Amino acid sequence: MPVISAVGHETDVSISDFAADLRCATPSVASETAVFDYYKMIDNLSACATRIDEAIDYNFESLKEDLKNTALEIQSCCKNLLDGYQNRINQKVQFLYGDMKYFMSMQNSKYDLLNLAIQKDNPLSLLSRGYVVAEREKRVVKSAKEVDINDTLDIKFIDGVVEAKVTKKEQK
Repeated sequence: MPVISAVGHETDVSISDFAADLRCATPSVASETAVFDYYKMIDNLSACATRIDEAIDYNFESLKEDLKNTALEIQSCCKNLLDGYQNRINQKVQFLYGDMKYFMSMQNSKYDLLNLAIQKDNPLSLLSRGYVVAEREKRVVKSAKEVDINDTLDIKFIDGVVEAKVTKKEQK
């Protein structure tokens, strides 16, 4: 049990002052100290609650700002990564475009060579240069040995067909 010493308005120090848990100058002060002050406790608790609310608000705002900064850092990192990937993709596309362009030019060259070979061997191309194609019974005649006198031949020109009868034959 706590002991409070409150002898009175004396300037002297009594022996009870040394043995007491608390010394008060007057008995009135001792009674105020010994009695629980409900309203003072409510004020103290209210002040504590206000400080806690302020600390929570400060910590919340601080965390919110930290989160915002972290989000901006993540966004910046992602943008940098995406920009790097976009640059790599663009380089690959340029390389592929160059390879395709080279491949297409090679294919066009092959096409041109094949087209020349086809044109060279094309009978219609030969006809345009003044040659004719002789057919007997819908078959191309390749040699004089395949034709007899009085055979009927179809002679194809570039602009039409003429029917001819063999009247003379010479072989080499």
